[in-house]
Amino acid sequence: MSNMPIIVVDIPPATLVALMRTNTWITNDEAWKSISSGFNNHIYAQQVRDAVATRKEDGFPFILLYASREERALLLQLC
Repeated sequence: MSNMPIIVVDIPPATLVALMRTNTWITNDEAWKSISSGFNNHIYAQQVRDAVATRKEDGFPFILLYASREERALLLQLC
């Protein structure tokens, strides 16, 4: 049995697309700046980034981002 972490996000669809386009935003501050502007709240944006980064540091190769607004799950490759 394998475990895959799931993080529920409440973000605009365009921001979700930006998150899924690449995973460089997890560790690259310049890439993150362009994506974080799409969040309605900068504190929430950082919480999402930190949660994903923690799962990456834990060694998970993938994470499911569940978009609550669209009611769909998307697979993000972490490494």
